Amino acid sequence: MEIKNSKQILTTWSVQADGRPFKVWPDGCRDLIVCIKPGETPSVFLTGLDRGPYSVFVPDGTIFWGIRLTPGSVAKWESEVEPRSGEVLQLDSLGRLTSAWLKSIIHHPERIDELLIEAAESWFKIEDSPVHCFLKALSQNPGQIPQMALSSRSIRRKMRALTGASPQYWTSLYRARLVGRALVEGKMPISEVAFASGFADQAHLTREINRWFGVTPAALREDGAINEGLFSEPDAFSYA
Repeated sequence: MEIKNSKQILTTWSVQADGRPFKVWPDGCRDLIVCIKPGETPSVFLTGLDRGPYSVFVPDGTIFWGIRLTPGSVAKWESEVEPRSGEVLQLDSLGRLTSAWLKSIIHHPERIDELLIEAAESWFKIEDSPVHCFLKALSQNPGQIPQMALSSRSIRRKMRALTGASPQYWTSLYRARLVGRALVEGKMPISEVAFASGFADQAHLTREINRWFGVTPAALREDGAINEGLFSEPDAFSYA
């Protein structure tokens, strides 16, 4: 469900594990997540920005409910001048949550979506103007740090402070997701995709796809019907 009237939220999502590991690929977003494993008390955590792919291994029947946060969303307990954490923060064990909110999650699982939306809008403020401008400008020349009114030093400082990642992180991830989507949705030869996307050669494209998604371009395309969902929007770049 896409949220139309919230600056902090791109979308809500949920998934139930079937006993098999599932893949997570970087999308440029942090997520506020409630995880309920069978027979256990719910846990609540805030993800960092993913720097590469990973697999999630949880018991069969585990359910995740999540809020995909807008890039530039800053939690009220995070410093405005320090980079956002790249680590997963276990919020319930860090004392970030009120007992009343946790009790609501436990006793009213049917309201988890609603409670997460309320929490995201209450706990996070959006410092999005420089971030929005930067991400929007990426499409002008994929793979290159955009030329903006701010100096390169100011851009680095603001992007790190507001998102926890460097401009190079964003330019590289944007191009990788753009190319990944082209590979799973189209039939253009991989060498031509590399050239059209500004990579030095096919080997360069292969290194970048493997870095971000843990597979070769050929494998990505071969399992396109499965992998297409991992490039689904909204992500950090559709927000722009």
